[in-house]
Amino acid sequence: MITEPFQISVNDKYQLEAIPADARDLDFIPDGEGQFHLLYRGKSYHAEILEVNHPDRRFTLKVNGSKFTLKISDHYERLVQQLGLNVGSSHKTNTVKAPMPGLVPILW
Repeated sequence: MITEPFQISVNDKYQLEAIPADARDLDFIPDGEGQFHLLYRGKSYHAEILEVNHPDRRFTLKVNGSKFTLKISDHYERLVQQLGLNVGSSHKTNTVKAPMPGLVPILW
């Protein structure tokens, strides 16, 4: 069971932490393609997923008509960032270099 909090950035302006156990108070009912009806602590919300960017862990939602962009990071992603590594980054290269020249035998 995950116990470490998730850090959530809302619209790159607000920061909050969410503990997975907090989701127990959330009633989540699908209401069409990418749309959901939520009940949380006695309040009703209509949510729609507008955009999902899995590599960046960025999600754009519309909740009761207001648009929100969420960036979600877990404990491991924050650790990788602290070490100065970039998760999900890739470099494209057109050449492959060998440490020493030579031939590669082809065995038939």
